[in-house]
Amino acid sequence: MSSRVGFRPLDSSKGFLDRFGTEATDARLAELFGEATELLAPGDVVSEAGKNSNASIVAPGEHQALNTKKPHSVLGGSAGSIVTRLSHYNSSAVIDGLHFRQTADSNNINALAIVGNSGRVLFRNCIFERRHDAPIAVDPPLPVVPTIRDCFVLIEDGGKALFTGCVFRSELDTGVMNGAGTVVQNLAPAAGNVFVGDGMNMTTHSHGTTVTPNGQEI
Repeated sequence: MSSRVGFRPLDSSKGFLDRFGTEATDARLAELFGEATELLAPGDVVSEAGKNSNASIVAPGEHQALNTKKPHSVLGGSAGSIVTRLSHYNSSAVIDGLHFRQTADSNNINALAIVGNSGRVLFRNCIFERRHDAPIAVDPPLPVVPTIRDCFVLIEDGGKALFTGCVFRSELDTGVMNGAGTVVQNLAPAAGNVFVGDGMNMTTHSHGTTVTPNGQEI
């Protein structure tokens, strides 16, 4: 279950979450994120107990939706922390080191994450993984306003997002997707609020027509 950073004696016999709560680690978490850091075990929801500036460390394992709606939230993934349901981000947030994965559950079959029209999100060092045969679509070229919603990450009109150091792939060894599809989709009628920076796009799909490249993808 989720817990707040406290100060407990070191105990090497404990499991991962207990070791995460030892005095030395607690002090480091408090230094990095402040005293309001929350530890999320699989099955926990993001509580965002504070008015703003809430921070959560996501433990290894499969998690359901990790949603944020208060300003200045931070979600920091650990190695092996996997999000398997559609997540929504409706305010300012930094999402770091999470692995978003489509599963057999239909909840995230059309998109893995959605940035709402009031969201402003930095995705950093995240992995976005859809099944190779997931629903796909592409928009006609501009000036046709983007409308398709089948993609890896969807940004609603008015939302803002920056992706840096992220990986987009399928579950296959090659990472490729079937057919022609869309990776990051921006529903705004013009570019200027969604940027994809240095990272890895293994899908053979392209980003939406109003998404702006902000570096190299390999």
